[in-house]
Amino acid sequence: MREQENINDDILKLTPEELEENNWKWLTSNNPQAADNIVEFSFKERKFKVDNNVEHLVFHATVDGNILLAESIEYEDQKSYLDNKIKQEKQMLEKMDKELHIENDDNNEDQMISVFDKKKSLRNTFNFQERAS
Repeated sequence: MREQENINDDILKLTPEELEENNWKWLTSNNPQAADNIVEFSFKERKFKVDNNVEHLVFHATVDGNILLAESIEYEDQKSYLDNKIKQEKQMLEKMDKELHIENDDNNEDQMISVFDKKKSLRNTFNFQERAS
């Protein structure tokens, strides 16, 4: 019972006239922080001009990126493109590897280093495009 009395103490008591009164609030698209008297110099007319058109658009957060939905057509296209590219690179490396084996006529495979192994061992440690910043 005491808890209900404490809650009622926090409620503002209004008269019937105040309860029937309508209070209106409007949301506007105008930026209150935008200047309304921007003056710029016009080199064409060689004088200062007041610009009445003020940009009221404000970006609070922008994120640039390329996110694709896994169910989208673009994702499937990009995935198939990358798969084909990897498949072509493997075929090219296998072909080069066979040609090197034929060229050297070495039957000793321990001494012969394949192109696959060369590609794995040669990495560019200074490729900053792959590093996150």
